[in-house]
Amino acid sequence: MQNKLEAGVKPGQKWGETIFDLLYLLTMAVCAVLLLGAASRQPRLMGAAAALLVSGDAFHLVPRVWALWHGGMGCYQRALGLGKFMTSMTLSLVYLLFWQIALERYQLNRMTALTPLFIVLLLLRLLLCLLPQNHWSGDRPPTWHALPLLRNLPFIGQGALTAAAWLIGAAANPADQLRYIGPAIILSFLFYLPVVVMAERKPAIGALMLPKTVVYVLIILGGFWLS
Repeated sequence: MQNKLEAGVKPGQKWGETIFDLLYLLTMAVCAVLLLGAASRQPRLMGAAAALLVSGDAFHLVPRVWALWHGGMGCYQRALGLGKFMTSMTLSLVYLLFWQIALERYQLNRMTALTPLFIVLLLLRLLLCLLPQNHWSGDRPPTWHALPLLRNLPFIGQGALTAAAWLIGAAANPADQLRYIGPAIILSFLFYLPVVVMAERKPAIGALMLPKTVVYVLIILGGFWLS
């Protein structure tokens, strides 16, 4: 008998999400290889960010694509949950790289003093993600109802600092080709936060992760303008 969650997915949605997810992973993998092979440091840092994105997201998206075609999401809750865990961990590290690139590109010496705060937020985020009360295996909801929001508060802090660094740098360099990255980071959080807050009650909100993914692709592509 077809799983109920699978039965509720239209064939067009299966194909659309499958193509989107695989194309995204392929794009990130190609960008990672090309940027990691660059001669200078900043493109290589962006390449490392792309490598983290593709490795972390693959843990979530590959099981998701498989589930779309083989019984539905309900049959693979453990794999999908562990995939979300890996994505959460790697994305936290990605923002450390985005932060460092902004500091180096725009020579933001004063903002460098905030790096210890950034590291504290990163470590707090990783620690909260590692708590067993998250129940990433998907067998039950988090022990603390507020834990999904709580573990994202340090991540929001990371995002705010990173966006501020890029915006300040771009303001001092209005002709810079990468002036879009600061607004792009803000936009990614505007897509992400409703999912954190409402996705459990309204699963359709999860569709906002698609434009968020596109935003990350645009940020990584900016690595080809780094020097």
